[in-house]
Amino acid sequence: MSTRPDRVAEEVRAALSQALLTSVSDPRLSRVSVTAVTLTRDLRHGRVYWNLVDPEQAPADIAAAEAGLARAAAFLRRSVAESVRLRFTPELVFAYDDSIDRGRAMDALLARIHKSEEP
Repeated sequence: MSTRPDRVAEEVRAALSQALLTSVSDPRLSRVSVTAVTLTRDLRHGRVYWNLVDPEQAPADIAAAEAGLARAAAFLRRSVAESVRLRFTPELVFAYDDSIDRGRAMDALLARIHKSEEP
């Protein structure tokens, strides 16, 4: 059973994804993908997890995207306010989601172990 913060978080994620896709003109954000959103129980604060779509992510690209998100934060919050009807629009904090990077590293380790076990 999903809770209200979970349902609203999914709506916020969809609104942010749509805004990044159609409304944001900053080229630093062209490859940003929103992977998840978590909200507090009172829906006043949220953490937006994001990653870059391109699998070859350079640290400079991640830093540029972080700067772009910081600059566009107010615009993105306003987009959420227009799309998701809430009494209060949550304050959004953007956090880089490194789970994909960790997954790739784990796959590489497992492949190396598997390769060393072959006769």
